[in-house]
Amino acid sequence: MSTTMASSSMRSGARALPAPRFAQTRQEGASSRMEILKWMIGLWAVNLSATVGIIAFMLRHP
Repeated sequence: MSTTMASSSMRSGARALPAPRFAQTRQEGASSRMEILKWMIGLWAVNLSATVGIIAFMLRHP
Protein backbone atom coordinates (compact mmCIF):
# COMPACT_ATOMS: atom_id res chain seq x y z
CA MET A 1 0.00 0.00 0.00
CA SER A 2 2.84 2.41 0.72
CA THR A 3 4.28 1.65 -2.73
CA THR A 4 1.05 2.85 -4.33
CA MET A 5 1.09 6.04 -2.26
CA ALA A 6 4.74 6.69 -3.11
CA SER A 7 4.19 6.19 -6.82
CA SER A 8 1.12 8.43 -6.83
CA SER A 9 3.02 11.22 -5.08
CA MET A 10 5.87 10.85 -7.58
CA ARG A 11 3.39 11.15 -10.45
CA SER A 12 2.00 14.39 -9.05
CA GLY A 13 5.45 15.96 -9.19
CA ALA A 14 5.82 16.41 -5.44
CA ARG A 15 9.40 16.39 -4.29
CA ALA A 16 10.49 16.04 -0.71
CA LEU A 17 13.01 18.70 0.28
CA PRO A 18 15.49 17.99 3.04
CA ALA A 19 14.18 19.29 6.37
CA PRO A 20 16.72 22.10 6.97
CA ARG A 21 16.39 23.41 3.42
CA PHE A 22 12.60 23.28 3.59
CA ALA A 23 12.62 25.11 6.93
CA GLN A 24 14.94 27.76 5.52
CA THR A 25 12.71 28.22 2.48
CA ARG A 26 9.62 28.57 4.69
CA GLN A 27 11.44 31.08 6.89
CA GLU A 28 12.48 33.17 3.88
CA GLY A 29 8.93 33.11 2.53
CA ALA A 30 7.47 34.19 5.86
CA SER A 31 10.07 36.93 6.19
CA SER A 32 9.29 38.20 2.69
CA ARG A 33 5.56 38.25 3.40
CA MET A 34 6.08 40.21 6.61
CA GLU A 35 8.37 42.68 4.84
CA ILE A 36 5.79 43.26 2.10
CA LEU A 37 3.00 43.61 4.67
CA LYS A 38 5.05 46.15 6.63
CA TRP A 39 5.64 48.25 3.51
CA MET A 40 1.99 47.98 2.45
CA ILE A 41 0.75 49.25 5.82
CA GLY A 42 3.35 52.03 5.88
CA LEU A 43 2.53 53.23 2.39
CA TRP A 44 -1.21 53.02 3.10
CA ALA A 45 -0.72 55.26 6.16
CA VAL A 46 1.32 57.77 4.14
CA ASN A 47 -1.29 57.76 1.37
CA LEU A 48 -4.12 58.29 3.85
CA SER A 49 -2.36 61.15 5.63
CA ALA A 50 -1.46 62.84 2.33
CA THR A 51 -5.06 62.55 1.13
CA VAL A 52 -6.42 63.97 4.39
CA GLY A 53 -3.88 66.80 4.24
CA ILE A 54 -4.75 67.72 0.66
CA ILE A 55 -8.50 67.64 1.37
CA ALA A 56 -8.02 69.76 4.51
CA PHE A 57 -5.96 72.28 2.52
CA MET A 58 -8.58 72.43 -0.23
CA LEU A 59 -11.41 72.98 2.27
CA ARG A 60 -9.57 75.83 4.01
CA HIS A 61 -8.59 77.63 0.81
CA PRO A 62 -11.60 77.79 -1.52
